[in-house]
Amino acid sequence: MNTDDSPITTDAELEATLERIRHFQNQLVKLRQVETDPDSYRLSASGFLVEVDRMQAAVRAYLSRPTDQLRGSGSTSPRGVRLMRSSPRRNFSQASA
Repeated sequence: MNTDDSPITTDAELEATLERIRHFQNQLVKLRQVETDPDSYRLSASGFLVEVDRMQAAVRAYLSRPTDQLRGSGSTSPRGVRLMRSSPRRNFSQASA
C-alpha cells in the first residue's frame, strides 16, 4: 500500500490521523446500526474501510521511523494530514432506519 501521497511527518499530524481513524470507525458503527441490506452496507462501508486502511498504513509508516529521521522531513503544520478528496462525507448518525 502506497502512503507517499500523504505521509505523516509530525506528532500533530499523527494525532489528527488517529482522530480521523476513530471518526471513520464510529461512522461505520453507526452505518451498521441503520443499514439493513448487506449489499448496501458493503457498498457504503467500502470507502470508509479503504480510507481507514490507508490512514493506518500512514500511521504504521510514521511509527516505524526513529524520531531522528523525522526531524526536518516535510511539513510541520498542526492542521493534520492531507486527506483523500474522495473521502465519504455522509453522516450516518442522522440516518433513519
